[in-house]
Formats: sequence, structure tokens, C-alpha cells
Amino acid sequence: MSSRCEDTTPIEIQDVAEMRSDEDMSVDHERHINLLDLPWHDILIGRILPYIPMKQIFSLQRVSTHFQELIRQYMANCSVLDFSKVASKVTKEAFLTAVERVETLRVLSLQNCKGWLKDDILMPVFSRNKYLQRIDLGSSSGLTSQSVHCIAVNCYDLRSISLSECHWVQAPSVAVLALNCRKLQHVDLTSCWELDDETIVTLIMTNPGLKFLSLAKIYGITDVVVDMVARSCPKLECLNIQGCWRITNSVIRLLGDCCPKLRRLEVEDCRDVTEASLARLRVKGVEIDAKAPPRRLHEAQHPVLAPYPALYHQI
Repeated sequence: MSSRCEDTTPIEIQDVAEMRSDEDMSVDHERHINLLDLPWHDILIGRILPYIPMKQIFSLQRVSTHFQELIRQYMANCSVLDFSKVASKVTKEAFLTAVERVETLRVLSLQNCKGWLKDDILMPVFSRNKYLQRIDLGSSSGLTSQSVHCIAVNCYDLRSISLSECHWVQAPSVAVLALNCRKLQHVDLTSCWELDDETIVTLIMTNPGLKFLSLAKIYGITDVVVDMVARSCPKLECLNIQGCWRITNSVIRLLGDCCPKLRRLEVEDCRDVTEASLARLRVKGVEIDAKAPPRRLHEAQHPVLAPYPALYHQI
């Protein structure tokens, strides 16, 4: 049975460690059962450790060699490892101990893990866990495109990847990712500045099932990308192109026509995207981060019709 290793309802370790067996209490009221006396796989790994916060999991490793072995066996059976809430406290040694045996991961979150997280530490994890479906490397500043390439050649079942604020990401590695991982539904490339139209178009064409796509602050992309999104991704629900100042109204209109499931569009700081194209999306119920301009009362009650050009010609 796989376990989840993430923050859930916390259990105080002291309370668990001091539990007594009813049978032993009837024989000897003074004898306490140690936590490690409980069946490891059936009770500790399957029933108790999944409810202990990650911070205390790491603390347990330092209690003794027996606890360290218990945590290793627990981690080896985890399908979810989320280090994002303890990113500032995790060390290289603690991470290596946690993942050295794990081969059943489906979800790995390393958001905000900085400094200690390097390619040589992370790439073996991807090589052993070929069925990963969700990976979050957001704001992991110590990595390079080698890690993305390693994901691409090992994790073919990938459904979601976040590389938000990973300025080190290079176009060739994302192109390999696009060609090898064709089940992607959620892709966050916010602030991956080095990417261009060609790379992102490849990603879109090979993953028509995309539901979430963030290209925010990739300043070089143009209408070509959004045009391809509109024509290739009918299941798209959320698109973030904040700061992409080269995008214009023409392709925004196309989104409204070709993406019937679109629910949210983020266009802040897109200077050439105006209400002329956004109004049609608002009518369809699309949530947009740019506020609609207030309508004047007179205009709302008496809309002004543009004059027919031929009339002036006749006069």
C-alpha cells in the first residue's frame, strides 16, 4: 500500500510514543509500549506516519538509528512527497535519506527548495520514479536544464509540471519535454524568459489536452503562440499571459471562439489587449484579471451607433 507523505492533520509524537497495550496494562501497569514496538508496516507506516507533518518526520530521523530506518521504509512506500512547506529547513542530507529508496512516487513538490537542491541530487530520483505524474520545481534556483531533460527522458506519464520562476530553463530541454511527454494537462512556465514561440508551439501541438497554461512574463512570445493555443487546445480552462506585451486583440478574440471551456484569462500588462476583445469573453462568463472599464449611464441607456461612412460621401 502506498502512503502519502505530506502535511495532514497532525498527531503529536509524544502521545503516540506513550500509548499502552490494554493487555499489558492488565498484567503490568508500569510497562509502556515503545512506538517502535508496534507493527511497522501495518500500523506505523500504514496508519500513523501518514498523519505526522513532514517537519516531525525529519525530526524522528534524528532520534535513533531505528527511527531512521523506520522513516526510510516509510518514504520508500510514499506516492506523494511534498517538501514545499518545509523547503527552508530541509538539508541535502535529509533529502537524500528521504528519497534513497523510493521508487513509487506519483507526486513530487520541491517548490522553493533553494541552495542545496542541485541536478546531481535530483536526477537520480527522476530516473528511479518513472511514473511521476506531477512535478513542481517552482523557484528552485539551484537547478539547470539538465533536470528538465532528465524528466523528459524518464517520466513519460507526466501530467503536470511547474517551472515557475525557473529562469535557468532553456528552450532545447523544453522541446525534448514536449516531444516525450504528451499527456500534459497543467504546465506553468512563468518567467522562463529564454523560451520562444517555436518551443512553446511545439509544446502546444504535442499536448492538445492542456487545461492550464501559464506563459506569464515570457516577454518574447507573440500572437503565434496564442493562435496555436486557440486552434489546438479545446479543453483549455485557464491561460495566463500576463506581461506578454506582444499579444494583441486579434488572437484574444480567437480564444473566445475556439476554447469553449475557457474559465479564466490573465492579461495584466498586455498593453495591446483591450476591452474590444475582452468584452466578448466576459459575456461568456470568463473570469479576467483586468477590470472592465465603467460604463457611463448615458451610454448604457442610449448606445451610440457609429455613422455609416457612405452617408458622408453622399453629402
